[in-house]
Amino acid sequence: MAERLGLSPQEAANGIIEIANSNMVGALRLVSVQRGFDPREFMLVAFGGAGPVHANALSVQRGFDPREFMLVAFGGAGPVHANA
Repeated sequence: MAERLGLSPQEAANGIIEIANSNMVGALRLVSVQRGFDPREFMLVAFGGAGPVHANALSVQRGFDPREFMLVAFGGAGPVHANA
C-alpha cells in the first residue's frame, strides 16, 4: 500500500495511525463536548489492546492534560477473574 501511495512504509503507518486517532477523537467528542462536558475536567483512562498506544495523541488533540491520563495494563482482566 505504501508503495502505491508513493510513501515509505513508516509514512504510510503514521498516516494510518493519524486516521485512527482522528476517528477516536470524533468518538471522544460524541461522549464529551457534544453532551456538554469539558474534556479538560476529566482524566483519560487508556486500556485494552491499543488504547495506551493512542492515549497521548488523543489527550493532546482533545484538550486533556497529557500528564493526567492512566495507562492500565490488564485493565479488563478484573471482570474475567471476578467471582460472580
